[in-house]
Amino acid sequence: MKKGVPAADFFVNEQIHDKLKGSEPAISGGIALTCPKCAGALIIDGKDRLVPCKYCGVNVYLPDDLWLRLHPVEVKSRWYLVYDKKEVEKIDFDK
Repeated sequence: MKKGVPAADFFVNEQIHDKLKGSEPAISGGIALTCPKCAGALIIDGKDRLVPCKYCGVNVYLPDDLWLRLHPVEVKSRWYLVYDKKEVEKIDFDK
């Protein structure tokens, strides 16, 4: 980093504790859902979005709201570049 930006002193990451910021937390563990065809119990583990019913064999597509709770989208965190004031003063910006 110092080779490319000599005035850079270090990076600071803005840690966001709640990566979902404003949305519901991720679900951990199994989820019980009912098959729309036979009303049999579907056990959702979150590995696949298309879940076969073990009673009637129909494939059940998990709705977006449930899938996003199982696989939340991470929010980008901000990074800041902290400059060394003495090094910045040495830079000739008129070049």
